[in-house]
Amino acid sequence: MDNFNWVGPIFNILAILCMITGLYIAGRLLPTFVTWLHSLFPENLFSRQIPKTILWLALGALFTSPLLDFVSSLGWLINVTLSPQGGGEVTSMLGTVPIQIYFIFPLILMVVVYVTVTIFGIKYVNSLTQFHQTDRIFILLAIASLTFGVTNSVFTQVFSFQVPFLTNSKNFGIPGYFIEVAIGIVILIMILIGLNRILSNHPVSEDKLP
Repeated sequence: MDNFNWVGPIFNILAILCMITGLYIAGRLLPTFVTWLHSLFPENLFSRQIPKTILWLALGALFTSPLLDFVSSLGWLINVTLSPQGGGEVTSMLGTVPIQIYFIFPLILMVVVYVTVTIFGIKYVNSLTQFHQTDRIFILLAIASLTFGVTNSVFTQVFSFQVPFLTNSKNFGIPGYFIEVAIGIVILIMILIGLNRILSNHPVSEDKLP
C-alpha cells in the first residue's frame, strides 16, 4: 500500500475543490434564497451583511456535502480495489465481514439513496423555476446527501452498537452482519413512518416553500 501514498494528498485537493464549488453554487443561489426569506421575515433580517454571509456559508456547506459524498465513494472504491484478498476483517455488533464488504456497503447504500431521492424528488425540484437547471440539480443532490447522511448514520450506529457490561457478545460472522443490516432497515422504516405521521398532522403550506 506504500505505493499509493499519493492517494491522500489527491483526496485533500479534491475536498478543497468541492468546498470551493459548493460556495460558488451557494453564491449563485443566495439572491433567490434572500428574496424568499424576505417574504417570510418582513424585517429584512437577511439584508444585513453578517446574516447574509452566514446564510451563504450554510448553503455552501449544504452544496459541498454531495460533492464530498462522491469523493468518499471514490475512496471506498479504491479501498475495495486495493485491499488484498484476505487482507483483514471488520468486526461489528453481531458479525465479522471481509474488509471489502465493509467498504462496499456504504457505496451501495449511497447509490440506492441518491437514485431513490432523484426518482421521488425530481418533480418537485423541476417546479422551482426561479432557479437555473444546474442550481436545481445541486438542490436535489443536497437533499440526497442529507438523506444519505442520516441513513448511513443509522447503519453506522447499528454496526458499532455495544451492549453495556456485555463484552462476550456472540459473533455470527457474515450472517450476523446482514442481520445488522436488516435491523438498520427496520429502524429506517420506523423513522419514515414517524416522519410521515408528523407531516400529516402538521402539513406545510405551499406558499412557504421557495
